[in-house]
Amino acid sequence: MEGMSVIGFIFGLSGMSLAIIAWTQIASLRKEFEELKKCLEDSGDLKEDEDNA
Repeated sequence: MEGMSVIGFIFGLSGMSLAIIAWTQIASLRKEFEELKKCLEDSGDLKEDEDNA
């Protein structure tokens, strides 16, 4: 029975580490998307698309 709790603890730690990795990747992608959006707004391409919508 103790072995099952150890296995559960290991799976819990690995799941938590994967969630932290995913969280940091999402934050990085969000930052890159905001930079791309700002770049498109500065060039005027994004504003033209919003006018056509």
